Amino acid sequence: MKSFIPTLRGGACLAVLALLAGCSAGPPPRMILLSNDVALPPATQQMQRPVLVVRTVSMPEYLDRRAIIYRSSDSELKRFPDVVWAERPGESVTRWVALQLAAVLPGYEVQAFTTDSEKTPALALNIELQNFEPDALPGTATVLRLRGDWHLSGSTMMDGRLAADAPMSTIDAPSTVVAMRVALTQVCDGIAEQIRRLPPPANR
Repeated sequence: MKSFIPTLRGGACLAVLALLAGCSAGPPPRMILLSNDVALPPATQQMQRPVLVVRTVSMPEYLDRRAIIYRSSDSELKRFPDVVWAERPGESVTRWVALQLAAVLPGYEVQAFTTDSEKTPALALNIELQNFEPDALPGTATVLRLRGDWHLSGSTMMDGRLAADAPMSTIDAPSTVVAMRVALTQVCDGIAEQIRRLPPPANR
């Protein structure tokens, strides 16, 4: 009978530790989503429109994770407490850009990631972000900086730079989402303007 005492005591200790850990964990973090509620134009009677595919947006590993971060110094990043992205930003940004371009380029059938049909894309857009986080450096105004490159392939080859700054009055997660939408709108408008200047691609 004595041989069971250490086992029972060990089990009781583990149960107490698990209970304490559960009590100290606190509520789960709030989940934030970068969504785009832009109004899409009504469907036209045009039978076929050229397909523009927005490929998965590429970004640095420190950005494409669940933590929502900001730059507190030239070489230090901090995360906002108690909040996380509902999904990886690379996924959200890709859908956001596709929706925005669909709204401002009604002559194209814009799809995210890949085509959902057998139609060959007339154009494919690749975006690579180098920066997409707030800068809250001491002694400077807080601003969300978006920097990157874009490349268009398909019936036309074209490259361009992305640069947009969105001022922020408050450094927190909700303000970061608002600033991200402002910056993405600016760069999407610039890309759309370049696409409008292209000759109409042949349907495939």
